[in-house]
Amino acid sequence: MKMKSVSPISRLFALIFVLLTACSSTTFEAKKTQASSLNPWPSIQDHLALQQETHRNEIKPYLTYYCQHAYQIEKTFNQTLPTLAYVSKQTHQANIPSEIAFMPYIESHFSQTAHSRTGALGLWQMMPGTASGFGLRINWWVDQRMDLQASTRSALSYLRYLYDYFNHDWLLAIAAYDAGEGTVKKAIKRNKKNHKPTDFWSLSLPAETKAYVPKILALSAIIAQPQQCHLTLPSDYEPLEPVTIPHQISFETIAQLADIHINRLNHYNRHFLHQITERQQPEQTIMLPSAYANRLKKNLKDQPKNHIEWRHHQVKSGDTLNQIAKTFKTSSQTIQKVNHLQSLTIQPGQDLLIPAFAHASTPLIDTPTMSQHNYHEKGPKQLIYTIKSGDTLSSIAAPYPITPAMIRYWNPNTSRAPLKPNHKLVLWLPRISHYDHYTVVSGDTLSQIAQRFGVSVKSLLAINPLGKKAMIHPGQQLKVPISETNQGKHPSYYTVRKGDSLSSIAHRHHIRVAQLIDWNDLTENSIIHPGQQIVIFR
Repeated sequence: MKMKSVSPISRLFALIFVLLTACSSTTFEAKKTQASSLNPWPSIQDHLALQQETHRNEIKPYLTYYCQHAYQIEKTFNQTLPTLAYVSKQTHQANIPSEIAFMPYIESHFSQTAHSRTGALGLWQMMPGTASGFGLRINWWVDQRMDLQASTRSALSYLRYLYDYFNHDWLLAIAAYDAGEGTVKKAIKRNKKNHKPTDFWSLSLPAETKAYVPKILALSAIIAQPQQCHLTLPSDYEPLEPVTIPHQISFETIAQLADIHINRLNHYNRHFLHQITERQQPEQTIMLPSAYANRLKKNLKDQPKNHIEWRHHQVKSGDTLNQIAKTFKTSSQTIQKVNHLQSLTIQPGQDLLIPAFAHASTPLIDTPTMSQHNYHEKGPKQLIYTIKSGDTLSSIAAPYPITPAMIRYWNPNTSRAPLKPNHKLVLWLPRISHYDHYTVVSGDTLSQIAQRFGVSVKSLLAINPLGKKAMIHPGQQLKVPISETNQGKHPSYYTVRKGDSLSSIAHRHHIRVAQLIDWNDLTENSIIHPGQQIVIFR
């Protein structure tokens, strides 16, 4: 009798059941690994602790998909293995399951510069307000959402908090990271009221979250048995190490001290937005491969502090270069030279880099870059508020659509103590003009459009002059406010096939061509080709 061939996916499902017998209980006990520190996979596999969940039917579609696209997983790991290895090492040290280390694959494909159109940024795709609440700095000099060490520390700390909050349930913690603590809490409360189970699989949660957890479990199951999907896990990489920087220093100088090309230095440290560290900020680190990190540590000891202090100044109404130069004890010619100004004319809102205490005759070496980044142009708008005498959190919040609790959350290091005049507070305000645009098609209703975009009919009526009858017609352009429920969308990747067009891809994924163009920096005339990777936010 002819034997039936067994597919790799079927073998994977069978082996997952074998894995279950070797899994511990839901209480996670980290095992000691004997693996070489230069190959992260044995340790990662040894610390998997949620594999008992991977037999569920909800996981199977994602197992199938990832197994069929193993080459994409392999490509990503080849490009980002130092980052993955660093994240997994931190999870092990924090006694957190290895499955958590694969969350950045779903969030950003382990890219520290991945950013969504709604303002989420970095490896862990944090929104600006969330990052501030975690104590991460976002200012002209730095955005620590792109800081591998700081963002990973904050994300793991938050996940540990969620794990404890949800009675030591990692699936609920992962779901809460994606959907928000309040969303999961309400779902649990709703099930309790209806005498239903309160485990993750029994909860009514947003579709994105119901997919998010299975994706992580499916990916980790494949990592546990990579041979079943013909996945080759790369092991050749240079471990990354943090180096504490004691004072403000430019990337040019760091590159010289570490003997590394400045482009490679910048690749690992994109959180420094102008290729220079912050002034008077002792807790800042540079990430480098181990050999370069050791060289930098050694040479930093003999490096004298630069006598020039670089400052950032945003031009205010009435400012002149002469006045600014006098304030910072430098010259207008020096400011003009550093900022490549064609004349002495400056405009309100303009950003200037100031070499404080430097005169025209002072040799300016290692000048930081003035390259512009648009990260702060997405998502909520940052407002730095200077506390005045008599201010309270309530009086500060009153003019804006925010609450005192939000201010306390955004300023964990300053808002607990009594407010002190002239101290600064970070406020995150919604962007009034942050809209999508939608063209009405035949059969549309306001209710359907509102549901599709996760907003209310009332919010559509508020920004679109539709008259008392609120009539819409095919071809009409509507403004659609970016939904708060869509703020945490996560990127998935589609590989272009022969015959695909932007229109057919958009139709297949129930999105608009304009969104594809925006997400992928394309134009309406862009040519796409088979094998090209297209990002789609879910």
